[in-house]
Amino acid sequence: MASVHLTLANRMEELPRLDREAAAFLETVGASPAAGYAVSLALEELVTNIIKYGYDDMAGHEIGVDLAWDGGALRLTVRDDGHHFDPLTAPPPDLELSVEDRPIGGLGLHLVRQFFPDVRYRRENDGNVLELCRPADCDRAG
Repeated sequence: MASVHLTLANRMEELPRLDREAAAFLETVGASPAAGYAVSLALEELVTNIIKYGYDDMAGHEIGVDLAWDGGALRLTVRDDGHHFDPLTAPPPDLELSVEDRPIGGLGLHLVRQFFPDVRYRRENDGNVLELCRPADCDRAG
């Protein structure tokens, strides 16, 4: 199994580096462009939410990201020491409402769950751990 661990500070300026390093790893393991898009979208959504809403202080915090590829599945784990937040309890957006009537928020997490059919959350050592899995067959045409 190929894997990479990335650590970033809770600053928005870290997002381009995270995206570059994740893309480089995915290219190295030969992941599909669809998998690359899914990872990029998920990391931007999840890490942006952690940075914006996870902390009450202005102190530096570390966010850990692990990517693993075993040929059959792509696994993504995001760890942070922010407020307790289980994204699996967030209500799904009402997609029947018009854009004007829809409340702000929630669509990004909905998209993440569409791209990663297996999502698990746990609170561990006063931190959030979100594990996402995308089977390789998600990217096969047909």
